[in-house]
Amino acid sequence: MTTEFADEARTRVARLLRMAATADERLRARIVEYAASTPDPPPYGPDGIRTTGCPRCAQTMWMQRDVWVCSSCGHVRDDRVTCHRCGTPMYQLDGYPEKWWCRCGAWRLDSESLVDIKAREVETDRVMAMLDAVIEGRGAEDQRHIDRQTTEQMEADMGQTIQTKGCNTCGGTMYRTVDVDENQQPIGMGPYVCNNCGAMEG
Repeated sequence: MTTEFADEARTRVARLLRMAATADERLRARIVEYAASTPDPPPYGPDGIRTTGCPRCAQTMWMQRDVWVCSSCGHVRDDRVTCHRCGTPMYQLDGYPEKWWCRCGAWRLDSESLVDIKAREVETDRVMAMLDAVIEGRGAEDQRHIDRQTTEQMEADMGQTIQTKGCNTCGGTMYRTVDVDENQQPIGMGPYVCNNCGAMEG
C-alpha cells in the first residue's frame, strides 16, 4: 500500500515518469534527460511558485525570497530599489507608492532615470548653495523673507508644500515635502531631512 511517506521519498524522475505514465522508451529517456538537466523547483510557499522569463537565457526564473533566480543559467535579478547614493534598499511610505526614500536622505520616483535623479539633485544643490550664500550675507529678517519667497516658488513649481522644523541633532533646519492636490490638500509626505547633518525624522 502506497503511503504519503513513500510518495515523498520518490525521486523527481520517478514522479515525472509516473505523471507521464508511458512505456515508450524514447519518451522515458527524454523525461529522464529533462529531470537531470533542470534543477528542482523551489519549495512551495504561501504565495505559490512565481515564475518569469530570464533576460539572459530565456529560460524560467523562480522567485526565491526577494530575488528572481534562473533555473537554467543561475542569473539573479533583484527587483528591489536600491539607493543611488549609498546602495542600501530604499523604502516606500503609505499614500505615495511611486516615491522611494532612503535613510541617507535620498529619494527617487519610479519614473525617474539615474540621469533625471542626478539632474534634480544638482539643481537642488545649486539652489541650496544660493540660499546659503544669501543667508551669510543678510540679516535674519531678510533671510526669513527670502526663504519664504524661495519656498513659495518651489511649491508652485513642484505642486508640493515644504515644511520645516529645527533639527534635534545639530540644531539646523529640517525640510520635508508634502504632496498636495489641486486644492492644496495634503495627499502624501516624506520624512524630515536635515539640510546640515542629514538626520531624518518621521
